[in-house]
Amino acid sequence: MAGWQWIFLVEGGPAVLLALYAIGTLCDRPAKATWLTAQERTWLQQRLEQEAAGKSGHGKGVLHSILNPTILILTLAYAAMAYGVYALAFFMPLIVKSMGMSNTAIGYVLVLPNICGSIGMILCSRSSDQTGERLWHVVLPVALAGVGAMAAGILLGNIYLTIAAFCVGTFGIASSLPVFWNLPTAYLGAGAAAGGIAFVNSMGNISGYVAPQVTGLLRDSSGGYTVPLVVAGGVLLTGAGLILASGIRKHLPRAATPMEAAPVLH
Repeated sequence: MAGWQWIFLVEGGPAVLLALYAIGTLCDRPAKATWLTAQERTWLQQRLEQEAAGKSGHGKGVLHSILNPTILILTLAYAAMAYGVYALAFFMPLIVKSMGMSNTAIGYVLVLPNICGSIGMILCSRSSDQTGERLWHVVLPVALAGVGAMAAGILLGNIYLTIAAFCVGTFGIASSLPVFWNLPTAYLGAGAAAGGIAFVNSMGNISGYVAPQVTGLLRDSSGGYTVPLVVAGGVLLTGAGLILASGIRKHLPRAATPMEAAPVLH
């Protein structure tokens, strides 16, 4: 097989194996989670019931959820986040190559931003779960990603500073994505959650298609990557502002104090 065919096998194989493992291991409700203690199962079930009761009046239908101003603003915010993700993901290799690095070196260098993203995702998600705070665990990382993207565009003349800026941007955007989904689900009731989440995600996918197109056009028209990266950073900062403006804060559960924080599940 050709080298590019091996890439698909190496990257896709583990995902397929993990999917098969997940089908036989994961369950659909805490009561069936055999790896949890009885106390942990009870606590999780009670928490889910409390959350469902708190949002039962929000979004009783798919159309209602889509047209709701809070969900619409969060949809725009997620589209802004997706724009930043795809603009950076598609063009980082080309940007680094434009600085004179070989294809092999590009592969090694771009491991660094992805490592930073993985670390950020774990740390931010864990912190959000332990404290119960959601809003700022999304807003601040998205804003950080915006600053990182802008810095990368401004610092393009220095390969080391550019990679450092990419690390900051990837850390921020990867940190925010898992926690973001706590925002729309905190508002939507059971009857509207599936449709509302699908709508938000669909708009994000459309933005993910648009982002590389716009980024390429900006590169061609400006003659470089500074303008596209600054624009991507501005879009991300706009996304952070939209989340704050959505009004979702009043629908989120109060952040837990250390004494109220959820027990660590083993």
